[in-house]
Amino acid sequence: MTFIPLLVALACLLCRADAKIDHNRDRQVDKTEKGQILTQKHEEPDHYQKSYTEVFKSKRRDQIGAIESIVNIEESKRRHYVDEVVKNVKQILEQNRETLERIGHRSTDPFPHNSETLKNALSKVLENIAFFADLSVRLPFLEKVVHKNRKLRTVVVWAYNYAKESGLCDSATYKVLDLMAQQQEIIPRSEKFVNPYDKEQAKNRLNELARKEQQKRNEEKQKKMAKKNKSMSKTEL
Repeated sequence: MTFIPLLVALACLLCRADAKIDHNRDRQVDKTEKGQILTQKHEEPDHYQKSYTEVFKSKRRDQIGAIESIVNIEESKRRHYVDEVVKNVKQILEQNRETLERIGHRSTDPFPHNSETLKNALSKVLENIAFFADLSVRLPFLEKVVHKNRKLRTVVVWAYNYAKESGLCDSATYKVLDLMAQQQEIIPRSEKFVNPYDKEQAKNRLNELARKEQQKRNEEKQKKMAKKNKSMSKTEL
């Protein structure tokens, strides 16, 4: 598979937002816009948030298609391609984090329907951290990449927390985000943590769980036998 055209198409997918952004306006948010943002925090109805989530779900379907294309790239070429994709995701997350923090929009604030700048930045953060999560759980080598790249890990942790606190993603996306967060040890791994996309890890984990369960049954059986023998000894006395 020729992956340069796919890289270009994917870059467009990752950078796409609900509306075109005026870069001058992005750099210099005037007092009027800030006033609108403050006002909307008190009047934002739930339907804006629900409407965005539906649009987000539609974009996620496109992302899943892109992920499948990446996974199917010849392995010898895939690593270089994925490195470029991750580099692009990191840059997008960092740029839009700066925008959100400069304007002062927190993850728990109401959906910014009156501000194209904020909608654009917020959308790029959510879409790109979701895309990264899909990529991470399907390509386990990214666990080492994130641990070695401090700046990448920092922005991934920030974006994960932002997405979780925003409440704007759908349940399927939150599931893969939490899976990625456990894989990358952003949050503690549950005792039964298994990455279903990592077949080797999943197999080993299931074998380990089966071994522990068998060990537990054996210990319980031994305790019962010991108790029974003790009872028989008392009867004989």
